[in-house]
Amino acid sequence: MHKWETSAGDFVRPASLATVYGVLNDHENTLKWLQRAYADRDGMLAYMAHDYVIDTVRSDPQVKAIFGKIGLP
Repeated sequence: MHKWETSAGDFVRPASLATVYGVLNDHENTLKWLQRAYADRDGMLAYMAHDYVIDTVRSDPQVKAIFGKIGLP
């Protein structure tokens, strides 16, 4: 089983989990899953740079660093 699979074997992108936690305004878990999305080179991360669901963490220096590493503002 891949590290981001559910028990049913379905793949769940780390960026998708960051989105869920962003909607829930859970800063800690949003940041955690954004970091994992970067580490796993999740392609969805590029789309999240402008997604309103992470507005609550967008100003966090760690989030800015993640997007800066992939060349996004």
